[in-house]
Amino acid sequence: MVYSFRPAVCKKFYCAWVQGLFPEWMQPNLTNVLISVQDWSKGQFLKVIACDQPIPENVKIEISKFAQEQRCPYIVHENGETKLFGPPEFLKEINQ
Repeated sequence: MVYSFRPAVCKKFYCAWVQGLFPEWMQPNLTNVLISVQDWSKGQFLKVIACDQPIPENVKIEISKFAQEQRCPYIVHENGETKLFGPPEFLKEINQ
């Protein structure tokens, strides 16, 4: 019942783990990392958010591996910093 009344930001959140894009061990409550699928003009990208602690190295490796295999750009929000990974046109569009 509450689900239908969730905020717009929640309605647009597409958890990559729930979609089966990452292995079971990368469940957000186990890694403290949220990964969502977002749209940009040339396709989709991953938005990676560290929740109150650094992203574990094995999680970073898995995300990088996925991004390379799928040719999928991604953004990492960690420790108050944002890092962009992807082709120049992605970096330019996201930085606008």
